[in-house]
Amino acid sequence: ELTLLSPMGELGPTGVIPRSRRFRVAAIFYSGMYEYDATHAYVLMEQAQKLFGLDGKITNIDIRVPDAEKVKELRPAVDQAILGMAPDAGKGAEIRARDWMEMNKNLFSALKLEKLATFIILSIAIAVASFCIVCTLLLMVTETGKEIAILKALGATNGAIMRVFMLEGVVLGGIGTLFGVGTALAACTGLAWFGVRLDPDVYYIDRLPVNVNPADYALVAGAALVICTLATIYPAKTAADLSPLEGLRWALRREKIGFVFQFHHLLPEFNALENVMMPGLIQGRSRKEMEAPAMALLNEVALASRATHRPGELSGGEQQRV
Repeated sequence: ELTLLSPMGELGPTGVIPRSRRFRVAAIFYSGMYEYDATHAYVLMEQAQKLFGLDGKITNIDIRVPDAEKVKELRPAVDQAILGMAPDAGKGAEIRARDWMEMNKNLFSALKLEKLATFIILSIAIAVASFCIVCTLLLMVTETGKEIAILKALGATNGAIMRVFMLEGVVLGGIGTLFGVGTALAACTGLAWFGVRLDPDVYYIDRLPVNVNPADYALVAGAALVICTLATIYPAKTAADLSPLEGLRWALRREKIGFVFQFHHLLPEFNALENVMMPGLIQGRSRKEMEAPAMALLNEVALASRATHRPGELSGGEQQRV
């Protein structure tokens, strides 16, 4: 049994004496909301009126609706009913209606802002990931320069080349979007089925509520596809603007000739003849074998007489000829 005290008591010699009544605990309810479980108790209405000295009066009426999300649609009917009850409420009484959305307005405003911020963060993450598509397509443009040049030589238009690369980028983005949305949908569906237990003393609820909303998934997937499509425009335009001659020249240099490296700095410890001989010496050829060809090269640039001079003893023009 429990003893409950009411702050609205009777006036005595020492002040207000609170009313008290003893109640027997018949059962313990569990709503799953710690805030309600810790602060609410249910008793018979007649006993509560006696405890608080209301004498047949009530201070609050709760209305339960079949669909809590449609409470705004039922609000006008409740307000109209309140207007009809106002003359019978008594002098000085104030009757007003508040729905659960109005009572938790700050909470839902914070959740709405958090939802918007989450969408923006996900969009930025998708935009960053779209750079991978840009890099992939640019690399493909470089590797397929010869094929692009051949297609353009056969009559392919810039628009056709651009559509090919844009389609490839959209396909890559679509595969990634499908995989990401599918994984997220499977994870959230599993959480909705099995739930995640929480500490009610900290979070006020004992389980993590998960709501799978198809519209949210469709919005994220659509935004991802739009960003991926925009990311393909620059690589596709680069491929479309590639000149057939330049593409074939690049392929010839890459596949047949290779890159040519030029080294403009001479080794100061060696003379001009030894610097010219250096590539052959590095390849393992003998000094005697390389001396004649090196001297012939110096003779062609009119530096045979300066063969024994070190770079510091040569002019700038002579160093460039070496």
